[in-house]
Amino acid sequence: MIERIRLLNWGPFRGEHDVDLAHRRLIAVTGPNFSGKSWCIDAILYALFGRTRSGLEARDLPTWG
Repeated sequence: MIERIRLLNWGPFRGEHDVDLAHRRLIAVTGPNFSGKSWCIDAILYALFGRTRSGLEARDLPTWG
Protein backbone atom coordinates (compact mmCIF):
# COMPACT_ATOMS: atom_id res chain seq x y z
CA MET A 1 0.00 0.00 0.00
CA ILE A 2 1.26 3.47 -0.84
CA GLU A 3 1.53 5.52 2.34
CA ARG A 4 3.06 8.73 1.04
CA ILE A 5 3.63 10.57 -2.23
CA ARG A 6 6.37 13.16 -2.38
CA LEU A 7 6.82 15.17 -5.58
CA LEU A 8 9.71 17.50 -6.30
CA ASN A 9 9.39 19.57 -9.49
CA TRP A 10 7.47 16.75 -11.15
CA GLY A 11 5.56 17.85 -14.25
CA PRO A 12 3.39 20.85 -13.40
CA PHE A 13 4.04 20.54 -9.64
CA ARG A 14 6.68 23.16 -8.92
CA GLY A 15 8.53 22.79 -5.64
CA GLU A 16 8.03 20.00 -3.10
CA HIS A 17 4.62 18.45 -2.42
CA ASP A 18 4.07 15.79 0.22
CA VAL A 19 0.79 13.84 0.51
CA ASP A 20 0.30 11.53 3.50
CA LEU A 21 -1.94 8.57 2.59
CA ALA A 22 -1.11 6.33 5.56
CA HIS A 23 -4.58 6.35 7.14
CA ARG A 24 -6.67 6.42 3.96
CA ARG A 25 -8.63 3.39 2.79
CA LEU A 26 -9.95 4.87 -0.46
CA ILE A 27 -8.31 7.55 -2.58
CA ALA A 28 -9.77 9.42 -5.55
CA VAL A 29 -7.73 11.74 -7.73
CA THR A 30 -10.13 14.43 -8.96
CA GLY A 31 -9.90 17.86 -10.50
CA PRO A 32 -10.53 19.86 -13.65
CA ASN A 33 -8.85 19.14 -16.97
CA PHE A 34 -5.10 19.84 -17.02
CA SER A 35 -4.86 20.06 -13.21
CA GLY A 36 -2.20 17.34 -12.89
CA LYS A 37 -4.18 14.14 -12.20
CA SER A 38 -2.30 12.11 -14.83
CA TRP A 39 1.02 13.48 -13.58
CA CYS A 40 0.22 12.06 -10.12
CA ILE A 41 -0.38 8.62 -11.63
CA ASP A 42 2.82 8.96 -13.69
CA ALA A 43 4.77 9.81 -10.52
CA ILE A 44 3.53 6.64 -8.82
CA LEU A 45 4.25 4.48 -11.86
CA TYR A 46 7.72 5.99 -12.21
CA ALA A 47 8.50 5.37 -8.54
CA LEU A 48 7.39 1.73 -8.80
CA PHE A 49 8.52 0.78 -12.30
CA GLY A 50 10.90 3.49 -13.58
CA ARG A 51 8.57 4.48 -16.43
CA THR A 52 5.40 6.51 -16.95
CA ARG A 53 2.10 5.41 -18.55
CA SER A 54 3.45 6.29 -21.99
CA GLY A 55 6.78 4.54 -21.33
CA LEU A 56 8.79 7.75 -20.89
CA GLU A 57 11.77 7.83 -18.57
CA ALA A 58 12.37 10.79 -16.23
CA ARG A 59 14.95 12.43 -18.49
CA ASP A 60 12.33 12.58 -21.28
CA LEU A 61 9.56 14.19 -19.24
CA PRO A 62 8.82 17.90 -19.55
CA THR A 63 8.79 19.79 -16.26
CA TRP A 64 7.59 23.22 -15.29
CA GLY A 65 9.53 23.33 -12.01
